[in-house]
Amino acid sequence: MPKVVDHDERRDELLASIRRLIAREGLDGASNRAIAQETGWSTGTLAHYFADKDDVLRQTLEQVHRDQEQRMLRSRIPGDPVETLRQLALATLPIDTIRREEAVVEISFWARSIHSLELSRLQLAFFDRWTETIKAVVGEATALGLLRPHTTPAAATAATVAFIDGLQLEATLQPRRFDRKAVPTIVNDFLNAWFDNDHRDP
Repeated sequence: MPKVVDHDERRDELLASIRRLIAREGLDGASNRAIAQETGWSTGTLAHYFADKDDVLRQTLEQVHRDQEQRMLRSRIPGDPVETLRQLALATLPIDTIRREEAVVEISFWARSIHSLELSRLQLAFFDRWTETIKAVVGEATALGLLRPHTTPAAATAATVAFIDGLQLEATLQPRRFDRKAVPTIVNDFLNAWFDNDHRDP
């Protein structure tokens, strides 16, 4: 009896190999030949899963976003919005091998997205979902009286998103300076400046 092939599972495995290649060699190093060597599949077989090189890149970026969003969903701590914000930040920051790989791939796509309408739309859609998630959690913190009096929910949301994006870039470019021990401390210091994590309304 012939083996049943799960094409979605195989596609995910191919994309995981491709993103490792991009993380190691960059987008310019992800040629069709290099992709075939990395995945162990012929270019003909890859053509069954991807229409062209642009489709490979698009699906790779989408997989990174899916994995990050699944991690974000697991970051929610009921009744503790500040801890949720901390976990949401760490969900995308390069504090382990997988998250560093994701960050390198994500950042590698930034420049290309400026000149690609399709990639730009993907990036902006992810950014919008990410921002709405942060906004909702900041709203929960505000309702509990945890937001520092010097600011507003809109300002705290914008600052949190910008902070996480900036720290992701710095930690990816300077892993020795921003290592897996330093990054959580920096996140805690930022949150302490914007939120009163020790206060709870009765």
